[in-house]
Amino acid sequence: MQATVSKWGNSQALRLPKSLINQLSIHPGDLLNIRLDKRKIILEPAASPSVNLNQLLAQMPDDYQANEVFSDAQGAEFW
Repeated sequence: MQATVSKWGNSQALRLPKSLINQLSIHPGDLLNIRLDKRKIILEPAASPSVNLNQLLAQMPDDYQANEVFSDAQGAEFW
């Protein structure tokens, strides 16, 4: 697979072929880390800032119990 470096304003750009983008599941807005290893360019997904609720819940201890207090008391809310 080959790609051509193009001019983009005052910079240079490399378009990645759609087949490669699909294989890597890269989407517009995704962050990638770019590093050089000798003369090779390495692209890696950056750490995702998004949080997966199922992963967080899986980390909770099995014996966890919430200590929430519910009350019918009303404050001095202004609407």
